[in-house]
Amino acid sequence: MSNYIETIDFIRNQYPTKEYIPLHEPNFNGKEKEYVLDTIESTFVSSVGKYVDKFEMMMAGVSKTKKAVAVVNGTSALQVALRLSGVGVGDEVLTQALTFIATINAIVYNGASPVFLDVDLDTMGLSPSAVNSFLEEFGELRNGICYNKRTNKKIAACMPMHTFGFPVHLEELITICTKWNIPIVEDAAESIGSEYKGMPTGSFGKIAVFSFNGNKVVTSGGGGAIVNISSVQSIGAQKQVVAYSTSKGAINALTRAMAMDFAVDKIRVNSVLPGSVDTPLLRFAAETHKGNKTVDEVVAEWGSSHPIGRMGTIEDIAELVAFLASDRALFITGSDYVIDGGLMAQIPVILPEK
Repeated sequence: MSNYIETIDFIRNQYPTKEYIPLHEPNFNGKEKEYVLDTIESTFVSSVGKYVDKFEMMMAGVSKTKKAVAVVNGTSALQVALRLSGVGVGDEVLTQALTFIATINAIVYNGASPVFLDVDLDTMGLSPSAVNSFLEEFGELRNGICYNKRTNKKIAACMPMHTFGFPVHLEELITICTKWNIPIVEDAAESIGSEYKGMPTGSFGKIAVFSFNGNKVVTSGGGGAIVNISSVQSIGAQKQVVAYSTSKGAINALTRAMAMDFAVDKIRVNSVLPGSVDTPLLRFAAETHKGNKTVDEVVAEWGSSHPIGRMGTIEDIAELVAFLASDRALFITGSDYVIDGGLMAQIPVILPEK
């Protein structure tokens, strides 16, 4: 407890205030708003566009690397980087015990297991000495590939994290990992602008990852929303639709699991369960069942089974999806939303006539 109090006192002495001291405080005082509006007006607001191209070229220049690729967030970037470095199901990845959950999630998402090793006091990052001690005791080279002789699993990568922007002792770490033929993936999420012996962090490993979440040195915003399209067939079923109902039920379960996994990245995940919706596909089905009726008559007949008296429209569903994806739903995640004109609320019982 005394060490904890001393640490707090030290921090407060650096900032002469009794107010709350945030870990980060984004500062927007340039042309950010202008660029965001320009992007919206260009209609390129997802994974492509001139700003994405410019951003990738700038990051390649800043990190002094051959190529930079923008992805959705730092966790996904780490997952992809590990996969490209050869990490697969059943492998192990050496990393540090003082870390952030996203780093470990990226390892687990690849089906691998983290091996937690100690950090150095001066960097708070992965200690080359700890890595060397572990490999000398448990490492074994088999045909040029490093294995953990205790678990018999391949040690597929080493992922140090430059904690709070302080570079780990890269030179020593590279020497050790080269000896054991282990690729280094730099988690440089917090270290954009940091240098090690005159070179930027992120330029030493086989692949490196930077993050631009709201708490990083440079931020491009964070979070987001995923809306999965399920069906009321996931909570009620007709005959002869076993595969369809099963797949839609799986989407509901996937939604809840994703909501838990992605919450750390401020990404919300919800699902929408439409009832019957007037779409080209539904009208194709009506065409095959119309008999002597018109398609419009069949659609109206099917719509009459909904208490609200009609089928849903594409616009009806889009309104709910847009709401769940908007900032008006910032506290909603892991939920299933039925939108069916009351179809599933009614009691489908036919009473006998008197």
